[in-house]
Amino acid sequence: MRAIANARETEGRKMNLQQLVENYIRYCKVQGKTKATMKWYERRLGRFLKFLSGAKHSMMAKDLCMADGERYVMQLMGQTQKWAEHPFQKPMDGELSKYTVHGHVRAIRALTNWAYQQGYYADDPFANLPVPKLPKLLYEILTEEEITQMLTTAERLSDRGIRARTMLLVALDTGVRADELIGLKMDCIDFKQGTVKVFGKGQKERIIPLGEAAQREVNAYINFHRPPPADTSVKAVFLTADGVPLSYQALAGVIKRVREKSGIKRLHMHLIRHTSITMMIKRGLNAFAVQQFAGHSSIKTTEVYVHLCQQLTASEFRGYSVVDGLEAMQNTRRRGPRSKAERESVDRAA
Repeated sequence: MRAIANARETEGRKMNLQQLVENYIRYCKVQGKTKATMKWYERRLGRFLKFLSGAKHSMMAKDLCMADGERYVMQLMGQTQKWAEHPFQKPMDGELSKYTVHGHVRAIRALTNWAYQQGYYADDPFANLPVPKLPKLLYEILTEEEITQMLTTAERLSDRGIRARTMLLVALDTGVRADELIGLKMDCIDFKQGTVKVFGKGQKERIIPLGEAAQREVNAYINFHRPPPADTSVKAVFLTADGVPLSYQALAGVIKRVREKSGIKRLHMHLIRHTSITMMIKRGLNAFAVQQFAGHSSIKTTEVYVHLCQQLTASEFRGYSVVDGLEAMQNTRRRGPRSKAERESVDRAA
């Protein structure tokens, strides 16, 4: 065993950082990580390597130290342009969000932790690298008026309107993620049971109920509007005009067109997911069921939506308060000392 450990340490001393990252991505693939997850790591680790190269680092794995991680985090936090290297978004002015920085730190810490577990390092160089604290924010959701406007707009997208409307209805009814929506297969829809089967993060399978209205729309799309598949291997529900599965970029394009034409400037797939999950809870579905349907790995994630629903309920209650609605309370809203005329009127009545 010691001989193997020594061999790993020797490999670690001779390995450059590009090789280290490639080995880690290969490990992720062997572990069954999804393509989306691997791309997530590739983009973030690639950016880290680019930073180190620009900082005149030796680019050898053995020379990686805590200071490199700290300088990288400082560079990220001081950045004044967002989406600089994003594959689908155009660059724009603005600081990176704490969530973005948090993701980058998680990625490089995962890399060095794996390298340490493999024996390439005697100590994990980023074991104590601080992860930026995330703000506890409540999710925004779409109003019912905005949902109606979104669906109406989607239906007007020329010959692709039926497909767009159907996709949005499925997303809204199930709360699926973008990659789960475009990855939905024909044999994963069970009209008898009224469910859809999706494969989420880590290829975890889950069954989600689909409402009757959404089922009717999906059934109509499949039978009357779905283009013929390009070949027999194509099993995806939602296809392009050429009969191939819709890509992430194509879905993003659909959402962009609906956003621009509807005037709902904050519209994106995650907002639809937030809305779906919130409305499930608001309509009485318990948090544990929502956790399963949404594919949350922790109930704590679901609890954020529960808190939002509680906040919404408190706000809505103000319009239905029993006491506020009593006629006897209408003249007692103002507090404070009475005027001289009011005091004299009370004295006379007494």
